[in-house]
Amino acid sequence: MLKINRKIFFIVAGFAAVAIALAAGLFFPLVGGIRKIAQTTAEFRAAAAVDDLRVDNAADFARFAKEEKENFLALAAVFADTAMPLDLIGTLENAAATAGARIEFLPLPAPPAGAASLRLEAKISGSAPATLRLIEKIENSPYLIEIENVAIFSETPAASENTEEAGLVQGRILLKIYAKTQKK
Repeated sequence: MLKINRKIFFIVAGFAAVAIALAAGLFFPLVGGIRKIAQTTAEFRAAAAVDDLRVDNAADFARFAKEEKENFLALAAVFADTAMPLDLIGTLENAAATAGARIEFLPLPAPPAGAASLRLEAKISGSAPATLRLIEKIENSPYLIEIENVAIFSETPAASENTEEAGLVQGRILLKIYAKTQKK
């Protein structure tokens, strides 16, 4: 009987060992597969969250661009066109006319191709208040202009008896006008 009990014990122990080995062989890879799937799912969710954020940002930017389109166009209009600055010159001549002064543009060398600014020198003349109004109108023009240098002097000596001519001044003004960059 002892031999039969031993045989049964070894058989049961063998089956138990095989069952444990089989369970371990199936259980650990199954747990590992579940962990991989969980990790892949977490990575997918993180990538989806980033994509959702990008879509939201793109939609926000599209909405912002639509709302601010007029402002962007107005901002682009403050830069002069270096190839044909006729609008700029017309604006400056109109400013001189409304201020009661005169402006005469002097020739300068052409700016290099693709330059971000245009330099313009002009002779200005008129009464002192009119000349100062012209300078103020140039500063407040719709273009982005920097006044680099201004030289104003009286046309007649202060001791002049002619009071009409005594208030006349003339001068030179050097302007730096920021321009649109030319696309190549």
